[in-house]
Amino acid sequence: KLTPYSQEYLSLLARKGRLPALKRGRSWVTSGKDVEAYLASVGKRGKKA
Repeated sequence: KLTPYSQEYLSLLARKGRLPALKRGRSWVTSGKDVEAYLASVGKRGKKA
């Protein structure tokens, strides 16, 4: 498992355009690299400088 997020939450991020993904049939497909980039961006927003 690459992420602590559920499949439903990742699909929501894809639909809202926050996670780069392609729609294949009824499923959203993204790369591990894109998920890692999203996790890194979330981590940066949550930290105080």
